[in-house]
Amino acid sequence: MKKLIIASILTLFTLLSLPSFNTIDQPLKDAETMLSAYDDGKYYMVTWQNDKGYWFGIGPMQNLWAGEESEEKAIKLIKSSAATKWSYLGNCGKYRVYKCDKFNSWDENTIKKAQKKGFSMCF
Repeated sequence: MKKLIIASILTLFTLLSLPSFNTIDQPLKDAETMLSAYDDGKYYMVTWQNDKGYWFGIGPMQNLWAGEESEEKAIKLIKSSAATKWSYLGNCGKYRVYKCDKFNSWDENTIKKAQKKGFSMCF
């Protein structure tokens, strides 16, 4: 019984001491490294609000060049048609970042498109 308890404790200690794969310790500066660390850019949506209160967005489906009255409307227009769920990840300056659960093979890389507008992933 003691051997089983000791083995269980050692296994638990080993698992707890492994690095977490869900976090990134250092901020990433290199765009290629950033894209590889954040899966495929097709999973993401980026939204922002202008000074007039209109919402814009870049997603795997399309970019919004005309503002929408609500962020919800903007997200519905830019998200992948395959996405059934998405979660808010946080803010990067004026940008709000979301991650989708699915994308289509023909969807575009949101992160690369957003970087052209001055966006950079900050977490």
